[in-house]
Amino acid sequence: MKALHLILLCSLGLGTLVHGATVLLVTEGIISQSSSGSYPFVEAGDLFRLTVSYADHFSDIDADPDLGVYLPSDLSMVLEIIGKGVAFESVGGSVNVLARPDDFPVYSIISQIQPNGHSLFLIFTEANRLHAPLSGDGIPNEFGQYSDYDSVGFSIIDLPD
Repeated sequence: MKALHLILLCSLGLGTLVHGATVLLVTEGIISQSSSGSYPFVEAGDLFRLTVSYADHFSDIDADPDLGVYLPSDLSMVLEIIGKGVAFESVGGSVNVLARPDDFPVYSIISQIQPNGHSLFLIFTEANRLHAPLSGDGIPNEFGQYSDYDSVGFSIIDLPD
């Protein structure tokens, strides 16, 4: 696995809206780190908007009671660089929940691998579980605020064949 592009989420806040059975997370921030290469128009200091949505009715495909793995076919992830355009867009992937208190991340959302081998990883970590809105290994329909987590970040990873 080769990290082509690493972007840390420096956001003023996260928000989650639940409309019926659709979870919608939209956050904006400033790109704090960027490597050159696959996305040459993305630079540190750029403003971004990250939008994630999925239906919350999918079943856990992992038998472990502390691990939830969900494969919502409608999982949508869009990373837009404000004023420059869409850098990454994907439909499909997985939403994962790890509920064991000594492990992390709390949540991870991973896009489907694109034809160019890239996938976007969005990771929410709250090591002591004091603030993150986690209830068992159920599919998240609430993410709370950025300050609820020890860290929130995302990266675009190259997953070669």
